[in-house]
Amino acid sequence: MSSKVKKESPDDLRGFNPRYIPDLRGHISQCEWNYHSLMKLMPALDSEDLRTFMLERADRLMRIDMRVSERCKYTTTLSVSQSLDAGEGSAGASWLGGPSMTVRLYHDAAMAEVIAFQQQRRIQPRNAYPNPRMHHRDEKAQLNRFLGDWVKHCLHHGQVAAHAP
Repeated sequence: MSSKVKKESPDDLRGFNPRYIPDLRGHISQCEWNYHSLMKLMPALDSEDLRTFMLERADRLMRIDMRVSERCKYTTTLSVSQSLDAGEGSAGASWLGGPSMTVRLYHDAAMAEVIAFQQQRRIQPRNAYPNPRMHHRDEKAQLNRFLGDWVKHCLHHGQVAAHAP
């Protein structure tokens, strides 16, 4: 009895995909969820320019600001940023800053999508890897999931902060 050993090629390996193909259904679903959740967080989006949420984390308060930066007929652009509240214990970490992103809400399609993160614009849905900026292959999908997690956390644990005039 002779046993032949078959040499495996990369195409035979399970889960191996040399080329990343974006999950369009997943992307659309995430963007729709982000839109409806953001509308819950900002119910007066047409008239309110800023909404701040406070989140308690250990011994610190985290502040999430959602600011309208542009309103058009079919879209609204939000700047979303996180920072430590300027209370006790936050002075030492203020140099670090928090994540910030720009989100575009498409009202006719009921979708919200991250269009910039940490001042980096034109996030591609698919990146070659490796690349000069070391973006992940699915950077855009990851950022939209991150927005979803952020919004979900605000919905469940955030408290709307009162704004001083």
